[in-house]
Amino acid sequence: MVFKSRVRFCLVLSLLTVALLVFVGAASASDWKPCGIVEDSKGGVFVLRNGKWTPVALGSALHEYESFTTNADGYAALRFDDDSRVELGPNTLVHTTFSIFTPERAMFQLHTDKGEVRIRTGAIGLKNPRGIKIVTPKNIFIASNCVANFLVAPEQEVATVEWMPAGFGLLVINSNSKREYRMTKAGDEMTTDAQNNILINTR
Repeated sequence: MVFKSRVRFCLVLSLLTVALLVFVGAASASDWKPCGIVEDSKGGVFVLRNGKWTPVALGSALHEYESFTTNADGYAALRFDDDSRVELGPNTLVHTTFSIFTPERAMFQLHTDKGEVRIRTGAIGLKNPRGIKIVTPKNIFIASNCVANFLVAPEQEVATVEWMPAGFGLLVINSNSKREYRMTKAGDEMTTDAQNNILINTR
């Protein structure tokens, strides 16, 4: 009886171990599930994968938590599954985060270290008003249903609203002062200088 109990215990333990490995493997695989494609690429454009910067291939899949950089002649257009579209200009470095749990909790973040970025928000911005964030060294932008341009340099950051329907806005949270600002219509431009002072010009 003791022997049978030990055999039964070892069998159950083995099955649990296999199940755990399958679960971990599935979770690991889901981390790399494609979440968009490289829609356009010109010049020097690179993605950081497996610790190495490799050239971006047109039409290749995008994944969560990836970093992209462009050279002086580089340009890339990245389209994500919710139809958010991110364009990278020359000498740009960005890091992406893309997660969907439920439509109301979907999230897309773009961390822009430097360079020129143009973003057109997709479905996430409509389903979750705080779901799309553009994070720069000086500010956090929360975007919903808009097209906006960002120029990020050490001495100055400039954000410009290209298109935005009535009733929407681009919320800006200054990382230093924690003050909140709003850009409410096309043509609004926000400049953050080297001292982290913010000036908003409205059209």
